[in-house]
Amino acid sequence: MRRSFSSLLVLAHVGCALSFASLARADFSDWGDDPGGATYVYSNRAAAIPWENEMGDWFDAAGDPQGSEPFATFTILRNTTRFEVDVTTLVQQWADGTLRADGFYLRSSSGTANLHSREADDPAVRPTLELDTDEGTLVLDAEADTGISRSTVQPQGGNRTYGLGTALVRFPRAEIVGKTITGARLVMHRSSPTGGDTQLQVLACRQPRDVLPVEHGFAKDFERDQGIASHPDVYAAMDFSGDSWTADHPLWSARGGTVIDETSAVDVANGFEPLDGPAVRWGFAEGANGGGGATLSFFSLPENERPEELYSRYYVRFGKNFTPTVDGGKMPGFSFRPDSQSPSCNGGSPDIAGTKCWSARGSFTLMAPAGNPFEGFFGLGYYVYHTQQSGPYGSGWRWNIGYEGMVTEGRWYAVEEYVRINTTGQPDGVLRAWVNGRLVFQRTDILFRNSDHIRVGQVWYNIYHGGTAKAPHDMYFWVDNLVVAKSYVGPLGGVPDAPPLLEDGTLVPGPGTGGTSGGGAGGSGGGNSGGSGGNSGGSSGSSSHADGDASDDGGCGCRTAGGSSALSPWGVGALALAWLLRRRARGSKRGAEQTS
Repeated sequence: MRRSFSSLLVLAHVGCALSFASLARADFSDWGDDPGGATYVYSNRAAAIPWENEMGDWFDAAGDPQGSEPFATFTILRNTTRFEVDVTTLVQQWADGTLRADGFYLRSSSGTANLHSREADDPAVRPTLELDTDEGTLVLDAEADTGISRSTVQPQGGNRTYGLGTALVRFPRAEIVGKTITGARLVMHRSSPTGGDTQLQVLACRQPRDVLPVEHGFAKDFERDQGIASHPDVYAAMDFSGDSWTADHPLWSARGGTVIDETSAVDVANGFEPLDGPAVRWGFAEGANGGGGATLSFFSLPENERPEELYSRYYVRFGKNFTPTVDGGKMPGFSFRPDSQSPSCNGGSPDIAGTKCWSARGSFTLMAPAGNPFEGFFGLGYYVYHTQQSGPYGSGWRWNIGYEGMVTEGRWYAVEEYVRINTTGQPDGVLRAWVNGRLVFQRTDILFRNSDHIRVGQVWYNIYHGGTAKAPHDMYFWVDNLVVAKSYVGPLGGVPDAPPLLEDGTLVPGPGTGGTSGGGAGGSGGGNSGGSGGNSGGSSGSSSHADGDASDDGGCGCRTAGGSSALSPWGVGALALAWLLRRRARGSKRGAEQTS
């Protein structure tokens, strides 16, 4: 299903989802021609999903990625207006499942031509695909098309014409797959029949990406984290039950937020469903930048005992009102900043020398715009102050290995981050991230420090909205099952793996479904849809002090607008069943688990 907001039943503690409001969409392709669509860098600019190769990815007729053997070639004569290309060989492979029907990748091997797009004023000149089948001849209209060029970073999908160059054209997959096709012709029109001849090559668009396997860590040996604090690699574990959030602990230097459970009507109305009992609520009040949080600090340890590598795993569930519509922001991550009041590594004052501090915060982008394949989703990433950055503000690195770094409201996600500080003076520092146990980010060439005393000083569980932009409305999320350790933690033990976001070309499950990612309780329906927009770079801001900890700023984000969709009658029934299952399945919450 393209993750439009529809009501799903998510079976408690089962980790699977069934859509009753709409069938899963099997025609997903992440490139589109909406305002946040394809460019020469991104297959989906609003979601910050890059092509594997600049100017797009394709299969050739030999089945080779980025190969040189076209499925078809055609000479567009300089005085030609209408032309058609025999694309039978490629379309037959789409029909029989040899290749996914992700669209035509058209490129010029010599010459250029301007072509009419599906937005052309005259319907007669828009691209069509003529199919000869055993049921007769079908004529399909393009469902998406765009030109891509290194001359602009902006998506061109809304234009009435595009250049060739390079162009992408896609037709409805459901009208192709499974049919017996004896002939296929791509029909297009030149918008300005001037200039020389153009040599057209036809290749097959290549996407979506492979689904990576789930990586399990030592948490697999502790059912739902029970007793996980006893593992020798664990610095701290928190489940927010009893007094675990307020009890003394040598490493917690700040703890904020509100511990809630299913008796909190406000949170339940906003989409809260327990993962395994109480959770802590963090987020932004309308008009705020800072949003509470906590800090785990290693500065109380002797310098030589402070870690040089660290893992942080937590579960997060975004509320219905967590719809980033003005700017992106910061999420939990790592840092070394001994003096929290110092302007260094904060708000556009980086320690370029690598002798004072660094930070690698998590981040969130804005929602993909309406009409985008990821409508209603926003991306996670890192926002990093490091010695190699090109300007006064940190580097924004989206988690874009595969699609698991795209998240939405109404489900629990297992987020795990890893940092390894570089060898002093050598660019070999490492950042990794996993969502639901699937790798979403890896970089191994970072220069955090040029001084031996700099290590991992803190794990920041605080958050920040912007940039300078304030939260346009209340925006809240919940965190549970937090573990900080010396080795990879992985998703909860004793529960099924969360399904991948994309499976067999289908986005599953949809946003607004409630339920879990990793085996928690079933949840509520409804959701939010995105508006218009795209990515933007880092904007500046000011320091925010929340619950005793200073949060550095500097922005990330894109522009979009939000909306909502109602819970369907199917969804109401699903909620009732999920609630009953959850009540039967939930035992008492385990006790507090912390150790230093």
